[in-house]
Amino acid sequence: SAVPQTPVPEEPAPIVAEVTRQTDVVPTPICDESPSAAPEPIPAPALAITAALEIAKVPDESAIRNPQSAISEVGLLTSKAVKNSEECVPTPVVTPTTNAPKDSNLMAVSLGWVDRKRSRSVRTKNTLLLAAVVLFSALGIWAVKHWWGAEPKPLVKNSQKTNAPTAKMVIQDPPPREPLDLPSKAIVKEPPPKEPMEPPAEVKHQPLLNRLEAAAKSGDKNAALQLGDYYFLGLDGKVDYQQALIWYKLAATAGHAAAKGRMARFCQALPSQTGGLKAQVEWLFNGFTPEDPFCQMEVGRLAREGLITSGEIADPEFWLKKAFPKIKAAAENGEVFMMGYLGWAYLEGLGTKPDAVEAVKWFRQAVEKNNTEAMNALGLAYLQGIGALHNPVEGLSLLTKATQAGNVDAMLSLGHLYSAGIQVPHDDVAGLKWFREAAALGNAFAMNLIGLAYQHGDGVTKDDAEAIRWFRKAAELGNVLAMFNLGGVYEFGLGVEKDANEAVKWYAQAAALGHAAAMNNLGNAYYYGKSVIRDPFEAVKWFGRAAQRGHEGGMYNLGVAYEQGQGVVQDYNEALKLYRKAAELGNVYAMGNLGILYYMGRGVPKDMAVALQWFRKAADLGDTRSMNNLGCVYQAGDGVSRNPVEAVNWFRKASELGNAGAMCNLAYAYQTGEGVVLDQAEALKWYRQAADLGDLTALRQLKALGEKR
Repeated sequence: SAVPQTPVPEEPAPIVAEVTRQTDVVPTPICDESPSAAPEPIPAPALAITAALEIAKVPDESAIRNPQSAISEVGLLTSKAVKNSEECVPTPVVTPTTNAPKDSNLMAVSLGWVDRKRSRSVRTKNTLLLAAVVLFSALGIWAVKHWWGAEPKPLVKNSQKTNAPTAKMVIQDPPPREPLDLPSKAIVKEPPPKEPMEPPAEVKHQPLLNRLEAAAKSGDKNAALQLGDYYFLGLDGKVDYQQALIWYKLAATAGHAAAKGRMARFCQALPSQTGGLKAQVEWLFNGFTPEDPFCQMEVGRLAREGLITSGEIADPEFWLKKAFPKIKAAAENGEVFMMGYLGWAYLEGLGTKPDAVEAVKWFRQAVEKNNTEAMNALGLAYLQGIGALHNPVEGLSLLTKATQAGNVDAMLSLGHLYSAGIQVPHDDVAGLKWFREAAALGNAFAMNLIGLAYQHGDGVTKDDAEAIRWFRKAAELGNVLAMFNLGGVYEFGLGVEKDANEAVKWYAQAAALGHAAAMNNLGNAYYYGKSVIRDPFEAVKWFGRAAQRGHEGGMYNLGVAYEQGQGVVQDYNEALKLYRKAAELGNVYAMGNLGILYYMGRGVPKDMAVALQWFRKAADLGDTRSMNNLGCVYQAGDGVSRNPVEAVNWFRKASELGNAGAMCNLAYAYQTGEGVVLDQAEALKWYRQAADLGDLTALRQLKALGEKR
């Protein structure tokens, strides 16, 4: 007859690690306006014309008296301006002077002194002569200016009348006749771009960074915190975890409560640099006492997940609800770190009702401030359609931007996408590449994933020794998944000899950190006495803890304990409740045991229809015990028409999957010819296979048939 099966150690199935929580995000963006650009130098031709215009507009007194010198000055100044334009230094306007007496007339410059005592006739002749000279001189000056573009040097009278050398005329290429009407292209540079390029962020922020660094070194804790946020979130487009750690630690050791929370976040992201989960919890409790909202929120979250069991946080929801309003106020006040973290609080329902739309809203605001952690969160939201959004292209773009900036969580996210083939072609090699980059920065979660890749040969040649090396490396940094995986490696001998002591050691460490599957497997060790003294009461304790965390294996095994009265008072009703909960979560063993309770009428009235329903459901999901039990039902005709052929079909299915009880039943069918043609040789074959698996019924049958073993 069918009997309930005792607990079976749960094999650690390949862990499909989820993308790590991107909780935090940072204070106000650091930005400083770049100094206004200096005016562009004026091109040489424009400078020359500008100088000429100034002379024409503002002539001095000597120029009015002497038009010839005024013309000469324009040429001289133009020449000097062109020469000096390469240095962009305006040439000063120097007006030539003369030492002639105050009462000299216009002609005295070129003809010398006139004897006023001569006769009128002589003066008349001279006047006509002078007029002719002036006319021809003017024509000559005009010709020189017009054809060669060089102005004659001004004639300078020297009171000492020294034999100074005569200034030589500089001949240039002839300019246009009307210099004031030069085409604009001759005096204007090419127009600048319509949208001048922004200076690089690091250059733009450098003045403020310098001030913050000076303040932080002088003991300003807030400045140190801002610097840490700047580098941790990559607000200039480049994450620098080393610099972030320096400034966070400086502020935290100086007593800044918020900086202690940041150190805890750093421990979560890069445990290899900070001490892992143990250090994370220590920093959180250091900031918890001064009532830092981030520390309170994280302590509540870890307590909710079972990673903290301190009596101070017996009610995690109390601390979550207490911290939430302060975090929201900080985000609304412009703290970029808190903007992103508030998004996570809304997404996960930390201290408030889950609200995906509100979460996405805050992720977007943080991304606008260049928060790389929020880029990762928003990218995942776009990919998963969270908050009524579904934009895979934008999601991948954000993740790529965050990875290019050096964000470790974004590297993990891209690695998962490639490994699972989500929105990108399935590529284990590309996925492993991103996991390696994250591991190189010290991320223990990525190290565990690399271990799984080597264990299963995903994107790399299968190598159990290399898998164990990566599991151990991650476990020593406090990664609970790696601890659990190491326990499975030693329990089942995956690449090493079986070692129950080593398995229990790693299960115990993972269980102490809240890993539900490790709690269940540790309970199994105590239930069967594997490397520890058998202790059903200790087993029930760990089964119960796993069940409280929603682990269906823990629920099933605790149900078995209640059904059998091991470590607890026997209680079929409690067993029934636990089996039903586990069955609803998909546990096939619980489904089969529910069928047995209904078949036997334990804790419920006997109901063959319900029993068959549970047997068939479990059998369809591959449970060999339920397959065997279905065969027994059809062979006996309990609640159904007797059908030996259908019974043999179920016995055969279970036997081929290795169920020893089904092998005995199939052998008996061949021995008696029930549902099959009588065949003693086939009967012996199946009895032998069952006996090889240690089945006592098979051994007795073989002995009865005269076969010694």
